[in-house]
Amino acid sequence: MTEAAHFEPLRIGQVDVIRQVPELASIEEAWRAAAVAAGNLFVTPEWFFEYLEHTPAGRPAVVVARGDDGRPLAILALIEEHRVVRFPGGDYGDRFEPLILSPDVQLGKVWQTLLGSLRELFGTKLVVLDKIDRTLVSAAYATRHFEDVEQVLPYIRLEGVTWDSWFESRTANFRSEVRRKLRGMKSHGFDFAAVEDSPSAAAAMERHFELHDRRWATLEGSSTLRSQKARSFHTGLAQRIAARGWLRLWFLQAGDRVAASWYGWNLAGRYSYYQAGFDPEWSRYSPGTLMLAHTVEAALAEGASEYDLLLGDEQYKTRFATEARRAQTIAMPGVWSRHSFRVYGNIAVRRLHRNLPRRLQESTRRIARSHVVAWAVGWIQVQ
Repeated sequence: MTEAAHFEPLRIGQVDVIRQVPELASIEEAWRAAAVAAGNLFVTPEWFFEYLEHTPAGRPAVVVARGDDGRPLAILALIEEHRVVRFPGGDYGDRFEPLILSPDVQLGKVWQTLLGSLRELFGTKLVVLDKIDRTLVSAAYATRHFEDVEQVLPYIRLEGVTWDSWFESRTANFRSEVRRKLRGMKSHGFDFAAVEDSPSAAAAMERHFELHDRRWATLEGSSTLRSQKARSFHTGLAQRIAARGWLRLWFLQAGDRVAASWYGWNLAGRYSYYQAGFDPEWSRYSPGTLMLAHTVEAALAEGASEYDLLLGDEQYKTRFATEARRAQTIAMPGVWSRHSFRVYGNIAVRRLHRNLPRRLQESTRRIARSHVVAWAVGWIQVQ
């Protein structure tokens, strides 16, 4: 039990760590419900367990704040890997957060309690809290930590919106482009099709990876899906979330010809776009833009309250987004190690990059995506 755990208004009796997979069964149902309510796949048990399956060196380090009666009130779903404690799949995921399992507690106060417990719980280990909401970072100021630069997560607020009202709110040039190029694709027999069932998910993901590779073959740098580990992880994840009814995997196709793919999910009304791919042969029709426009329409048809474009402020996203969140990574140092140097080196490089003129940021971003630079100054390489 930690001193920070004694917070009477929250009725927190203790903060402990679950380190064995079987012990997580007692909180899994409440954990899943809280992640679904948050609309955040990156903190679900499905994401957590799939990542552990592909990470032999990893083990659970799930921090649980409990009431006096032992009831779990909140969790931080972390893992320990190579003496570093962090969210699972921090390199793959776009946004992480603590989860409230009980309506009796407030996020801000329980977050301070969880933060205050980390050093005592993990001692000399390095704790990295990847891509948490910017509003939560200020609570870490009482702790010794390093802060990454802000990262942008644009989204479209869909509450009270129809497809027509959203589409008409875009520029005249955008509307004309979408209509004209959609007619062009349909004249070649292309239309949209979705794969949502678990038995079909693995084969559909292979098609998506092929299109993703074709897209990146025309660009400099490399994708987060470049490694076999990443692809195996996402294939398994797609099957897991399809079984829950969350998977959304779209294709723009005509028979055996496929021009574009879109990989994401719908969790409690938050329709999230994770990755896309397209065949450069059809680039004159902007199949990626058509796919985004179509999935916005699909999200509205499903009654979604938000279309989350996730991490990145690329220009193509700003054409769609209406609002944006901000996220930051914080690193709480333990003892110095090669892992610490890599994490802090990444933060230093990101800060330097953020201060460059916009034009230089664009040109150096392609270089920073390369595997060599990622190995030299990036996050811990577990691929």
